[in-house]
Amino acid sequence: MPIKIKVEALPLHLLVLGGFLVLFTMFYFIVQGGYLLNSALLLVGLLLITSQQKLEINTTKKTYSEYYWVLGLKLNNYTESYAEIISVECSAANYSQEYGKYNRWFISGTMFRGHIELKGQDHIYVGQDKSKTGLLKKLTKISTQLRVPLEDRTNVED
Repeated sequence: MPIKIKVEALPLHLLVLGGFLVLFTMFYFIVQGGYLLNSALLLVGLLLITSQQKLEINTTKKTYSEYYWVLGLKLNNYTESYAEIISVECSAANYSQEYGKYNRWFISGTMFRGHIELKGQDHIYVGQDKSKTGLLKKLTKISTQLRVPLEDRTNVED
């Protein structure tokens, strides 16, 4: 049986915008009854709410598929076979962003990333989080489903 992993969803502010658009179109349809504008806004709202990047690992066939899930449809399906899954890894990476043209200010911190290490191949990205414990909870679930060890390569206490 394949293991399905939700890798990424849209950021929270876009999910809220999608929900607002769906609610707005329902209210606007009741008050005004405009079909064309309602249909377009409803479609955009549903696209924002349902868009996700997913990963499916089939341990019996030894294949993995990366795809986008939009409105219940698999889009851009990429499937590749693998020889062996070695481990699930958690690593840390520092980030910094600069805002403002004249009054510059910086945001910096540590982002934790999860990967599945394959024998003789690239790593498979399974998600990221600013919280180490949040990501380790997700990676622990994945490692128990795959029956492989979880390796913490962050050297950071949370």
